Amino acid sequence: MFNDGSDAKLSDTQLDKHRQISENEFISQRNSKKQDYLDVFEVKEQKVREFIERTDDVRNLSGDLFVRDPTRHVTGPPVSQDDLNTFVGANITKRKNVPRDAADEGAAIIKDLIDPK
Repeated sequence: MFNDGSDAKLSDTQLDKHRQISENEFISQRNSKKQDYLDVFEVKEQKVREFIERTDDVRNLSGDLFVRDPTRHVTGPPVSQDDLNTFVGANITKRKNVPRDAADEGAAIIKDLIDPK
């Protein structure tokens, strides 16, 4: 419902459109917070170094690695489980077996958000 005084209900198509707008705005706002993360970089530095070693300087980042170890802590700023699910478009962070396509999408998201430090 909108603040236009009407009691009109939204159709499924309208709701989906507004959901997509909200998700896009969330992603845009989320991606604009890198400086906040950089201000507290030292807190996560060791985990980042371990990740870099495990992935051969991020040359071997793949869905396989992501299935075994959701490496959310190497993005800048870190990606929460809920945020990662939103980025991927599926609930993958609490599953025992992550589907290959979702794992690959998760790895692509992590690659895209890798901390610039």
